Amino acid sequence: RARRRPKRVSQAMSEFSSNDVFTLTTARILPARPEAVFSAIADPALLTRWWGPNGFSSSFQTFDFRPGGDWVFTLHGPDGTDYPNVCRFIEIVADQRVVIEHLNMHWFELTLSLAPQDGGTRNGWQQRFDSPEAFEEVFWKTRFPAHYRGGWVPLWSAESSARRRGLSPSTYCKK
Repeated sequence: RARRRPKRVSQAMSEFSSNDVFTLTTARILPARPEAVFSAIADPALLTRWWGPNGFSSSFQTFDFRPGGDWVFTLHGPDGTDYPNVCRFIEIVADQRVVIEHLNMHWFELTLSLAPQDGGTRNGWQQRFDSPEAFEEVFWKTRFPAHYRGGWVPLWSAESSARRRGLSPSTYCKK
C-alpha cells in the first residue's frame, strides 16, 4: 500500500526533505538570534521546557553538555507512557551546531544547526538513521500518528513544540 506524503506548511516557515532513505531533515525560522537559541539548547532548565513532540513533557536525569557527555532523559507521553532516552553529545560548536547520538531504542544521529536568517535563526534538524527500517519506524509512527489532522509541522521543532505548550521563543531563549 502506497503511503501518502503529508502536506507541508509554507516554505517560508518550514522545510522538509529526505535526502535518502536514512535521513530526515527539517528546518524552521525562529524569531531569536542563534546565541539565544543555542542557550536554550545548552541550558537543561530551558531545554526541558520545549524538548519533545507535541503533548509530551520531558525530565532529565543526566545532562553533561560537552563533546562525549551523556544525556539521559525521559519523554512523558500524553497517555502516561514514559519513553527513556539515552544520548551522547558528539560535537558542540557554540551558536552553530550540536550533534547528538541517540543510543537506545532507535539509533540515530541528530544534528541541530543554527544560522542567522531574516533577523532570527534558521534551526535545522537532521536525523540520520542506520537502516531504512529504523527511519520508517520513527518517521511514520511518531511523526504522523493516525489521528493527526492538518498540515505537516515538524513535531521536534523548538518553535512549534514551545508554542503548543503556551510558550513563545522569548520565554525559552535568553535575550
